[in-house]
Amino acid sequence: MATVQKIIDKFSIRCAIFILLFVWLQYLIKNLWISLPLSLTLTLLIIFVGKLLSKKYAREKIDKNSVFRTFILMDAENLITLYREAVPDDNSFIKCSMRFSGASLDDVANAYKCSNGKNITLIVSSFTRNVAVFASSLDVNVNFVDKKKLYQILKANKLLPPPLPVKKEKVKVPIKNLLKGALSQTNAKYFLFSGAILASMAFLTPLKIYYLISASVLLILSAVIEILKID
Repeated sequence: MATVQKIIDKFSIRCAIFILLFVWLQYLIKNLWISLPLSLTLTLLIIFVGKLLSKKYAREKIDKNSVFRTFILMDAENLITLYREAVPDDNSFIKCSMRFSGASLDDVANAYKCSNGKNITLIVSSFTRNVAVFASSLDVNVNFVDKKKLYQILKANKLLPPPLPVKKEKVKVPIKNLLKGALSQTNAKYFLFSGAILASMAFLTPLKIYYLISASVLLILSAVIEILKID
């Protein structure tokens, strides 16, 4: 089933690109027998270039949210040990205040009390500007290592901890924000269908440019959603 879905997704991307190219070439050239093969050629060229780029910039698929969850649930000392192994030249006082909420002023203050005047590396989930401003007012240097920076450091040194197990239970999906809902992968097919209809309307009405622009927006959204897998 997954294979069939993948084939449908790829076909949708190709259709969106082809229709987008065809309607604009037909509008500019006004010759069906030139626009059609030229659109097909350009579509194949884009697909070929896309495959080359995807191979060149292929990235390891890692669920970052799962890794961040693991950071937060790990024992603080174990996380510090991993950081020390990844950054052995960091001789500052290292304190871990990783949790779901961001770093607080108290986290900085507590780290300062324990540092004995040494510079501080504070491992946190995130931090706000006012926390950073407070840290900069101290007489020691405070280096914040947030979850994204920690992820990059550990990944570069192949020290990412294995994700903690999660119960495989059906969980009710919360209501997503309006933008993500509108740009869900499910809607990509509707964008493709609507774009194709509007593109065909461009050649039946005097408002060609209006329908071409509207169709282009929908077709681009369809292709982008399929490529980025917004769901």
